[in-house]
Amino acid sequence: MELKEIQYMLAIAECKSISKASEQLYIAQSSLSQFLKNYEAHCGYTFFTRTNRGLIPTKEGELYIETARKIYMLQRNLNNQLFEMSALERGKVIFSLSGYRSPHLLPSLIPRFQNLYPGIELSILEASMEAQEQLLKKGETDVAFL
Repeated sequence: MELKEIQYMLAIAECKSISKASEQLYIAQSSLSQFLKNYEAHCGYTFFTRTNRGLIPTKEGELYIETARKIYMLQRNLNNQLFEMSALERGKVIFSLSGYRSPHLLPSLIPRFQNLYPGIELSILEASMEAQEQLLKKGETDVAFL
């Protein structure tokens, strides 16, 4: 498994649609569709069943996705550890918070954070509390303001 393949497969699983996943990944729908077809052929397994409700993971697909999420989280943890070792001089941090809290927290949070860590790229995700918990579990956010 390559990280790019993992990223593609997780996007397909999350979106349950090639077209939505391709938008999320900023690649052509035909390219992602061709990737999935070739990848399934290469691996010798069908990872998704095509239904009128979208793409549904097969048993093999569920195992792949579960393992891919673990690998993705390990990669994020490695990046975070390397980030910490670099004395917070460069890197990326993803914050998530609710749309209700963002107008109150962001005006004071962003300038202070940028002053303390000028080399750190800060990304903000607005999501419900439930969605933030899922983002944390998937390793897709570093800090959640619950």
